Order: sequence, then structure tokens, then C-alpha cells
Amino acid sequence: YIISDRPEMVGLRKKLVFVVIPMLNPDGTFLGNYRTCSLGTDLNRMWVNPSKATEPTLRETKDLIQWYNNSDHFDLDFFVDIHAHSTAA
Repeated sequence: YIISDRPEMVGLRKKLVFVVIPMLNPDGTFLGNYRTCSLGTDLNRMWVNPSKATEPTLRETKDLIQWYNNSDHFDLDFFVDIHAHSTAA
């Protein structure tokens, strides 16, 4: 939808920058996990201080968000973390 030719999206792309990071736990997903990395860490609980050694994808994502936030060329309005639940209800 973001890259479609729909007029509303064409207009939005002229005014906004969309940064999409498709997956923060590819190693965990490969092992069948939904929210955890290969070490079993729930990445959604590690946003405050992710480690480069144990949560490298989260650390790099947080650094990228901070880069956009501190940039003189971009105004970061918001970011969205969309994820699955680690247990069934």
C-alpha cells in the first residue's frame, strides 16, 4: 500500500519519509519464535537499553530512530512497532 499508485499515497510520499524495518528477530523467527531472538530474549522488553552483543538488530534500530530524531533534515513524528504476541490468548 505504501508504494502503490493510489493518489493519497503518492501525496504522502511527497511529504513524508517512510522507513520500514521488516523484522527485528530473523534469527528467532528461523527457529520458530514470534517475538524472541535466538537467545530467547523478548526484544519488546529490551527497548530501554539493547545490547549490541545480544540484541544487535534492536540496538541498530534504536540508533537509526535516534539518528532520524537528531537529524537537521528530518522531523521524526512517530514510529510504530508492530509485532505478534508471544503467547496465545
